[in-house]
Amino acid sequence: MRLSSVSGVHDIPSDYSPDGGRLVFFRAAADETEGWDIGGSLWVVDSDGNNARQIETGEVVPSWWARWSPDGSKILFATARAQASGALWTVNPDGSILAKIVEIALEYRYELPADPDSKALEEFLLQARAADPMRFPDLSLAVIKLLGSGEYIAEPPDGNALGRFGLAVKDYAHSTAPNRRYPDLLTQRLLKAALAGKTVPYSKDELDELAAHCTEAEDAATKVERRVEKSAAAILLESRIGEKFDAIVTGASEKGTWVRLLSVPVEGKVVDGFEGLEVGEQVRVQLIDTNIEQGYIDFKKVSSHRHR
Repeated sequence: MRLSSVSGVHDIPSDYSPDGGRLVFFRAAADETEGWDIGGSLWVVDSDGNNARQIETGEVVPSWWARWSPDGSKILFATARAQASGALWTVNPDGSILAKIVEIALEYRYELPADPDSKALEEFLLQARAADPMRFPDLSLAVIKLLGSGEYIAEPPDGNALGRFGLAVKDYAHSTAPNRRYPDLLTQRLLKAALAGKTVPYSKDELDELAAHCTEAEDAATKVERRVEKSAAAILLESRIGEKFDAIVTGASEKGTWVRLLSVPVEGKVVDGFEGLEVGEQVRVQLIDTNIEQGYIDFKKVSSHRHR
């Protein structure tokens, strides 16, 4: 596939999405003296070559290396500055996550900046909690799900990692629970070596591998926790099939649409009438089925309305 006929740029294919429908590629500026990799941007294009759009990566300058996540929801890419040291970042391929958070804030009459700003997001959430503390957990959950889970990375001294966005902290590391969390043990081993003036016990490549392993292991543990919680919730609601509940939409994607009940701390899937529902929207749903073994709780939409 020829991605571009624009002179002065090179389009370098990186990876197809798991469903084969989209391609992420790197658009680099060409320079006769310095070569092609002197700066560029990540783009996504449909597999038929149409609908090319640039991915916003903020102040992080990407390199040509990029891969889709297994579920196709995010793109993993290496930074141009830290490519040699293996620092990796994830982005939403179409920018919809940030745009959706901004849209939710507008429904609460609060205007967030178009670019990611953790301080502004914190101010919005504080105001929302003060205005409606009873319903705030539902809004908070929706925002957390849109932000997505974090990942561990190994940052060298001259690195420029974004840090912990949710806490508005750039320099952040786990270190307080080495008895139960392996990343904390790694941090304390590094600190111990530094304080003693000794060579660090791991190479950068080893730390990159350990960071990836810790992220995968934590994600796997989280899935098990969620499965147990869903089965417990199915037991709780098993005798209430047919009842109607007020809820808020906490997830909406190709995989399905989920809601969290306002009266009971339970989340389930909308299997009937989910079309058009968006994260943060308040809905009236009816419980139609539960499955304890699988942890399934199914609802159908009765009515919906936007926050006012």
